[in-house]
Amino acid sequence: MDILKTEATQQTPELVFDADEYMLSIKGACRPEDAQVFFAPVFSWLDEFRTTHPKVLSSPLNIEVKLNYFNSASFLNLVEFFKKIQQIHQDGVKVLIEWYYDEDDDLIRETGQELSELSELPFIMIED
Repeated sequence: MDILKTEATQQTPELVFDADEYMLSIKGACRPEDAQVFFAPVFSWLDEFRTTHPKVLSSPLNIEVKLNYFNSASFLNLVEFFKKIQQIHQDGVKVLIEWYYDEDDDLIRETGQELSELSELPFIMIED
């Protein structure tokens, strides 16, 4: 399975999704002009991961999210992202989600808590 990697821009976050390392990383601002177009390869990658990887991994799937800003369209896609992660988890794959937020950024912290509740996945909240 190919690594999904994009460099950060002023509008989009850095993405590094590596199935061999069981690692997904999202870092930066997320305000793409068209959120559906930006997230389409992310969702395709997750769908492929779900169908091609064993249900029981030797290590958990590590997800690191360090977003400093996102718009409402990106939030809706993040909800979908974590729903797909929940499906992978329901298949038997352990997941470890680390949600980073700035100590002064209540919105990012609260959004992480909300996404954790919506997806029914435990997030480790890390003040950065």
